[in-house]
Order: sequence, then structure tokens, then C-alpha cells
Amino acid sequence: MDLDVAAVQRGSPAWALRSLRLGRAPGPAPPETARASFRHLSGQNSGMVGRDVIPRILEQPKGSFFLFGPRGVGKSTWLRGAFPGAHRVDLLDEALYQSYLVDVAGFAGELRDLPRGSLVVVDEVQRLPMLLNEVHRHLEDRGLRFVLCGSSARKLKTAGTNLLAGRAARRYVHPFLPEELGSSFDLDTALRNGTLPVIWMAEDRGEALEAYAQLYLKEEVQAEALVRNLPGFPRFLPVAALFHGQVANVSGIARDAGAARTTVAAYLEILEDTLLAFRLPAYEIRLRVRERRHPKLYWADPGQRTASVTAFLAELESSSLFQPVALPSET
Repeated sequence: MDLDVAAVQRGSPAWALRSLRLGRAPGPAPPETARASFRHLSGQNSGMVGRDVIPRILEQPKGSFFLFGPRGVGKSTWLRGAFPGAHRVDLLDEALYQSYLVDVAGFAGELRDLPRGSLVVVDEVQRLPMLLNEVHRHLEDRGLRFVLCGSSARKLKTAGTNLLAGRAARRYVHPFLPEELGSSFDLDTALRNGTLPVIWMAEDRGEALEAYAQLYLKEEVQAEALVRNLPGFPRFLPVAALFHGQVANVSGIARDAGAARTTVAAYLEILEDTLLAFRLPAYEIRLRVRERRHPKLYWADPGQRTASVTAFLAELESSSLFQPVALPSET
């Protein structure tokens, strides 16, 4: 292989340097469609409205930490602004993902080449949980600091996954808050379309929300269901959306969705694992052996809930969207 290695290292992108490390000539760059297959909705997700930067209310831990949030919430955008000089490993780069899937030692070699104490950002770490073993080793041996970003906790919760034994804090990124949007915040728009940056920044929010539903809610989340061999997810999704802010009685949801209770329980776990929804436990005055009160189900963003319904059912009225956040009147 006749290569000017010094010239390549001065001007080549990361994929070329990794090819050199594996002892082969760097071929053409991976196609852009493969490199950004999951990001084509995030072109407007820049953290800006017009020319004004929207600062996020998120405190940086001093050490290593996990950063979780649903797709399109602006995790990568925030990381680029907060850590501009960090060494980045983006596992949405399909060529890079495939190379680490075949040879984890390539990731270890990349970390060894960094100076001690360097900051490393690993985006979409849930795609390759086995990398966390190398993260743990280099965190201990070489003092590297890691920011581990992910949009799903399902694979990280499996048995045997190294979660760094308390060496990394956990932080969550949420959709835009009214305090972050300031004067541009509009309650009706927020209830109708939500405040996910990928939707809020879009020129046509309705079209972006429909695309989000088709790509993320229908395909990606349904892929989580297919992994577990659970059919009938499309029937469950709009029913779960209608239970937003309501008591999540699994038996009732199963009856409305026409599915088994155990299947619906697994579907709810999928929504929670992909950070699209969460359950709020009921308050109990004293502990009881048997749980008698059911938790309430909340979607992380009103737009996600609307998209789940409108992808399969007719458009909901604004009043039903506002109900979960309305305070009861005193009598």
C-alpha cells in the first residue's frame, strides 16, 4: 500500500484514519444518506429561532455522564455547543458502527491515541453497549472523561451491560421549556405540535410532525416491538396516546387495543425505554403488600402524543390536549 500517511492524517476525515489503522487504503467516503439516515429530520434542529440561540437549561456534571433524551430533542446539538473540542464518536455513522461491530479493538485503539484526560463524546451509545467495557477501562486507567449520549435505554438495561458502576452520572434532555423559548413560546402551538426542537424549528411544523410520526413513532419504536416479537403495536399506539394524563390501567388499555395484558405491559415498557413516555406512580399513604392504585401515563411531549393519534386516527380537539395540565377548580 503506497500512501502518503502524513498527508492523509493532516487532511482526511475520521473514516480514512480508521482505515489506515486497520491497514487498508481509505476508500470513498460513506454515502451521506447512510451517514445521516436517522438525522434527516434534524436539519432545523440547530437550537436557534431566527438568529437567536436558545440556551438549554442543563447543568454539566464535572465528571463523566450519560445523556438521555428522545429523538429530535437536541442532544447532539447541545453537545456540539457545550464541548466543541471533544473527540466525537458518532455511532449513527453506519460505516463507523459496522467497523466497531466487527472489531471493538478499533474503538480501544482510537482511545489509546488520545492524550490523558481527554474528553470523548459517544453519540447513540445504545447501539453498541459493548463499547462501555472499553469506556470503563480507559476512564480508570487513563483518566479520560466521557459523555455518553443515547435515545433508548432498552439495550443498556439488558443483563451484563456495564453501566460504569456509578462512575457516570445521568442527565436527561427534555423538549424546549417555556423558560427557554421566552417570548416565542405559544401555548396553543406547544399543545398542538409540542416543543421538540426538531419540530419547533421546522418551517412547516405540521408536516414535520407527520414525518416524525412516520419515521420515529411508527418505524423506530415499532422496530423495538419487532425485536421482542410482539405484534399489534400499531393498534396499541393511538390507544396509549388517548391515555395521556390518565390512569394507566394495563387491563383497560389491553381491552381497548384488542391485545393481551402481558403484550400491552411490554408495549408500555417500549415507550418508556425509548423515552417517549413515562409512568407516574400513585401516591400511597403507607406501604402495602399489594399495589392497589395504578400509575398515570404521560407522554414526554404533546406533539409526540398528537403524532401518535393523528398517524392512525382523526385529529383530536385542543381541549383534550389541555386536560392533563389543567388545574381543578376549587368549590
